[in-house]
Amino acid sequence: MNKRLFRPNPLRTKNPLWRIPKQQPPKPETKKPTPAAISGFNAFQIGSYKTQDQAADMQSRLKKKGLSSRIETANIQGATWFRVRVGPATSPEMLQQWQQTLSGMGISPMAIRM
Repeated sequence: MNKRLFRPNPLRTKNPLWRIPKQQPPKPETKKPTPAAISGFNAFQIGSYKTQDQAADMQSRLKKKGLSSRIETANIQGATWFRVRVGPATSPEMLQQWQQTLSGMGISPMAIRM
């Protein structure tokens, strides 16, 4: 015996519920963390300069864009280098904002831990 299941044609039925497509519940938004935030970095090194004047010039450019930075000295193979750094950030959002500001200035900073 051949049994057929009854399936109404949604286009012919008078029941409006057959015509309403099922809606998926909205997915919660997830913020994509910055690559630096994923790996535990919380600051940026803007550059390393041979003279303190070069580092101070960069620090001045950063200040004009509202970024607070500092100059740290490092002795590398007997030579003194002046590193310009921004951070540490208190949140991944702050780090992302700094990244955007620096990119707008044409600077590709190096993410560091502080």
